[in-house]
Amino acid sequence: MKYSISKRPNPINKDEAPKYYATPIWEGQCSIETLTDEISLATSLTPADVRACLYAFLQAIPQHLMAGQAVNLEGFGIFRLSFSVSGGHEDAKEVSAADIETLRVLFRACAKLKDYLEKTPFTAERRAMELLKTRETTAAGGE
Repeated sequence: MKYSISKRPNPINKDEAPKYYATPIWEGQCSIETLTDEISLATSLTPADVRACLYAFLQAIPQHLMAGQAVNLEGFGIFRLSFSVSGGHEDAKEVSAADIETLRVLFRACAKLKDYLEKTPFTAERRAMELLKTRETTAAGGE
């Protein structure tokens, strides 16, 4: 995976000098069509069969999440819903669905996926390295 180098301020302490950070470079997206073709080539399923399975899969997951179930994709990870609330109440009778604000999907990678991802090679984007060298040269007094 490629990364660039960016200079960002500390969001917690705005008085602190900005620092340089590695920032991931996203190189496009993998579409359902791409996945369909790859899975079809790796199995005995036709692209139409794979596409039908993927669309059924994508329809089933939200239904289970909305029913309050975690969805465990063994070998990949667990999806579940969570939310934030606007605040607490002194009396339990005052708590209602109106207190629920941001609904989000949480994902926890399984150990197998984490192990696999630990092997991800990282390379600095060439321009990022050149930019860093330029900044270092300028900071050192300009050679």
